[in-house]
Amino acid sequence: MKMKKVLAMILMVAMVFTLAACSGSTESENTDSGSADSGSTDKENAAEVSFAYEMAVGEPGDTGVNAAKEALEESGFTVNAYPNGQLGSKDDVIDQILAGENLITVADPLYLGEYVGDLSILYGPMLFDDMDQALNFMENSTWLREKNEELAEKGLRIIGFNWIYGDRVITTKTEVTDPSQLKGMKIRVNSNDIQIETFKALETAPTAMALTEVYSALQSGAVDGFENTYSTMYNQGFYEVCPYIYDAPIVCAVSLWICGEEFYQSLTEEQQEALLDAMVKGADANNTQMNEEAAGYLQSMIDAGTKVYEPSDEEFEALKEQLSGVYTNEAVTSHWDDKDLYNTIQEEIENLNK
Repeated sequence: MKMKKVLAMILMVAMVFTLAACSGSTESENTDSGSADSGSTDKENAAEVSFAYEMAVGEPGDTGVNAAKEALEESGFTVNAYPNGQLGSKDDVIDQILAGENLITVADPLYLGEYVGDLSILYGPMLFDDMDQALNFMENSTWLREKNEELAEKGLRIIGFNWIYGDRVITTKTEVTDPSQLKGMKIRVNSNDIQIETFKALETAPTAMALTEVYSALQSGAVDGFENTYSTMYNQGFYEVCPYIYDAPIVCAVSLWICGEEFYQSLTEEQQEALLDAMVKGADANNTQMNEEAAGYLQSMIDAGTKVYEPSDEEFEALKEQLSGVYTNEAVTSHWDDKDLYNTIQEEIENLNK
């Protein structure tokens, strides 16, 4: 009888320990499950993002954003788009990005050159022969990916590399069929060293002013011409007072879309890949519309009386040679870590074209 009581006691103790072990295991599983749920929630939150940009609804950039937005939503992202500067200027949006907001916006190499100086060369004169060469470089350049990692250290990351902005060409009030005819002309430029030195190399008088002031400045004679894209010339009506185009691309301008490095690193590898793929789809939509509209704008200006001079291959190469001195000008190279940056870029362009 005593032996039976002892055995019963042993069985009871064993059952208690077994139940305790099961309970501990369940709690552990619940804890692990909770952690997984929490991590999943964090990733879901990280997959919410908004595009903020100054382009108007219907412009090529806006069309590209909507194509990227659709692709991201198909990959599980929650996406908003705010055109027309709804969230503020470019400076305002980038400040928000650096403060940790999940935003995507557009910038040009000159702007990003304030963070990584070498990037400003991408706005250098006749760095690329044409837009196809520029896009090939932007899409495949090892150098640019290295500079992107430097930019990431400053809190920003390029995620859209190949969105066409357009060829920037010279337009003047009087006809120019040879760059020597530009000598002494007052040419409106942006207030940055690489553009100022570009037009000094052409022996013009570069005049920095806001784009909003250019039309009246052309009318009054304060400037004799400027450089920009066909779309800007047409949409702003500049061709009405500045009807001559010297059709050599001084800059093959490509826009760069950026997000915050903090946001990018919060994504899974799959989400990062989906983001980059979506931006390529956005670029395709932007570029298709941009090319179609640019051709239409040029034809509309020609129909309105604008005269276009297309330099020969020999004239193009002579102009390129004349502008090559910009890349050894200390006012320009002082912004670069690599003082031989032009040759570095040209070498990669040559390799990519093989």
